[in-house]
Amino acid sequence: MLRREKYKKYFEKEGLNFGRLISGSKTLYRKLNPESLVVFNARIYERKTFLRNRKNIRDFFKGQKYEIWYGDLDLSKDLYILYDIYEKIEVSIVITTEHGKKILEIGE
Repeated sequence: MLRREKYKKYFEKEGLNFGRLISGSKTLYRKLNPESLVVFNARIYERKTFLRNRKNIRDFFKGQKYEIWYGDLDLSKDLYILYDIYEKIEVSIVITTEHGKKILEIGE
């Protein structure tokens, strides 16, 4: 079973479907939400998986098999949801850019 299948229901229940798109136009979304911290094509990993596989995660295609979630995030709005998911799955997570640059870690 892929890692993402293990967590899929937790993300979907909170409205974060895999491959989520915030808006059709990234430029327009940023313009309409200038205070938001938006990460388009964000990726989420189990912390332990991220630490073990950093080299592969930096490569977009190799890193896909490790990710538990992928899509657009507006951290100004979604951060609370991500903390709720973390509390339910009880696994520390790492949020990265599309190319594996770590943005945020939630958990221990």
